[in-house]
Amino acid sequence: MSNNEVYQSQIETLYLDTFSKGDAAQHLDLSMLRHYLNSTLKQGHALMCFDQNKLIACLLYASLSIDTECPKQILDRFVPSQCAYISELMVDVNYRGMGLGRKLMVSFFDLLNKQQYADVFIRVWDQNLVAIHLYQGVGFQVISSIQQIKIHVDGISNFSMTKLYLHKAL
Repeated sequence: MSNNEVYQSQIETLYLDTFSKGDAAQHLDLSMLRHYLNSTLKQGHALMCFDQNKLIACLLYASLSIDTECPKQILDRFVPSQCAYISELMVDVNYRGMGLGRKLMVSFFDLLNKQQYADVFIRVWDQNLVAIHLYQGVGFQVISSIQQIKIHVDGISNFSMTKLYLHKAL
């Protein structure tokens, strides 16, 4: 069992806290989330920040080939196996504004195998202006977008989210 899998439960908790509360709150199917995290962790890597033994921030990344919703215009221009994809960047609500997201991004770029990857992509909700500002501050630029249908936390009604794809050449 890899270290990523050892921490999967804490990553799951952070994910649930990040995406089932606040402005972007949505219903999350636990079995689908576990499958997604397990698959992502097996194919990719996790950078984590802890306070004592509590996971407070996490960046997950793998090859862009794991992103099943990647727009055709990106797939036509880039080789997914040669692109890193930051699938998640999550910071515990009690630790936001402390620069942890930026620190994880800097560590990510320091550790990234630039011989394997020529480009990096990240996807973000178009209303998450703090995250967009962070990503643009480290050199990402908007390249495309998609619409996603999400389920409200009530588990019944749907809503649409526009997700921006941002790109950075290495």
